[in-house]
Amino acid sequence: MSTKTLCVRIAIASALACCAALLGPTPSHAQSPVQVPLICESQGSQPELCDTGEPVMSATLVDQISRTSCTGRNATTPTGVAVVGGCRASFNVRLNTTRPIFPLLCSSDNFQPRVCPAPQARAVGSTIKAAWIVERQSRSGCVVGQNFVISGDSIVVSGGCRANFLYTVN
Repeated sequence: MSTKTLCVRIAIASALACCAALLGPTPSHAQSPVQVPLICESQGSQPELCDTGEPVMSATLVDQISRTSCTGRNATTPTGVAVVGGCRASFNVRLNTTRPIFPLLCSSDNFQPRVCPAPQARAVGSTIKAAWIVERQSRSGCVVGQNFVISGDSIVVSGGCRANFLYTVN
């Protein structure tokens, strides 16, 4: 095996390990409780509810991303996290579910709308129950109902939103 081939294989293995660490347990092996990452952001002073669609046991603020303090500006809800006052943060959320959770990358290129089909929803002829952001990769915000919506068996992004999502199906 050439050195170049070995380097490519190591790079691919490293990338897969990184994605596995980011996304947590393999979806088909979901157990209750399941711990998942979630990023929630408030635009200006507007409150934002970041809903997982599954019962939340606890949510822990891991990393404040905004310059605005998130102290006193976040709360755990029955099915997610709520933030207000410009708070943008990453949370570890413990879900009380055995429902499989799947990853999906969706990107609005050149600020144009993009429909990203969810393969696991389509495979079983179902719809997406809930989706949430794991990692935003764009400068543009990704706010539910504004430039990120669930549409049947797809996630639709627009306005430059690019993010890694996790989703569950009905």
